[in-house]
Amino acid sequence: MDAQRIATKIDKYMRFFKRTVNDGNGRGQMKPMWRTRWGHGAPHERAAVPPLLLVFHRIGARSPHSSWELVVQRSQEHWKGRWTGRGFHNYDYKIPLVFTTIDILREHGPTAPIFHRAGRDQPQTLTDAIGNPRQDAVHAQDRAHHAEQMRKRALEEAAAREAKRPVCTECGVKFSDERWTYTDTSHGPWDTYRALCEACADAASARAEAEREAARQQECRRCRKPRRDDQWENDPDLRRTVVEPDGVHCAACRQEVSPLPERGFLGRLWRGH
Repeated sequence: MDAQRIATKIDKYMRFFKRTVNDGNGRGQMKPMWRTRWGHGAPHERAAVPPLLLVFHRIGARSPHSSWELVVQRSQEHWKGRWTGRGFHNYDYKIPLVFTTIDILREHGPTAPIFHRAGRDQPQTLTDAIGNPRQDAVHAQDRAHHAEQMRKRALEEAAAREAKRPVCTECGVKFSDERWTYTDTSHGPWDTYRALCEACADAASARAEAEREAARQQECRRCRKPRRDDQWENDPDLRRTVVEPDGVHCAACRQEVSPLPERGFLGRLWRGH
C-alpha cells in the first residue's frame, strides 16, 4: 500500500471518528458514533481519538521510512497537535499516528521504545507514543499544586474556626466540637449553662438539682413555701405563738393546723413555756 492510499484512509478514518449519534439518554446530546461500539480512554476524555499504528515492511526498493515521511506529510491536518505554551502539545480530536517496522518489532519486541509518533523526533514505547507524557506531567503538577492550595486553605479555615471556638467561663477549657455544635443549634440559646463546657454544665446541673431537691425537702407540704424550722428555735416570740416544728408544715400552717390554746390557765401556761 503506497503512502497516498494510506493518507486517504487516514482521512476516511477521521471523517468516521467525527460522526455523531444521539446518546439515547433522552436529553438530545450527541456522542461520537465510534464510542457506541468501542471503548477508548477514560469517560472524561471526550476529545480523545483512537490511535493508528502503521507497521511497515520493506518490499522491493521502497523504503519504509520514506513511505512513513510521505504519510506524515500528507495527513498532518489529522495528527498535528497545537502547542499550548506550557511544555506540551494538545492533541484533542487528533489521531495519534504511530509508525514502526516489522523487522524492528521482531528484533526488540512490542515493549521496547521502537515506535515513532508523527510530530516527534525520538522513538518511544507504545504507551508513551500513543499518549502524551508531557501533558500528563504538567497536569499532574497542576493537580499537586491544586491539592497543596486546598491543603493550605483547609489549614487556614481550621485555624480561623479554632480562633472562634468558645471557651468555658468556669474552667477555661475550649468547647468540644459536639458542645459547640449543640450551643449553635436552636436549643443552645435557651440552655442555662450554654457558656459552660459539657463537664462544667453537667456539674452545675447536678448542683442545681441537688439544691432543688434540698429545697423540696425543706418546703411546707401545705403551702409549698420554705418551712424555716430553725426560725422557731431562734425566735422566742414565735415559740410563744406557734407550736414546735413538726417537719411537715411551716410556722403559719402549723398555727392554722395545730393552734396553741389562747384562753384559760393552760393557755397562759403554754404561752409562757
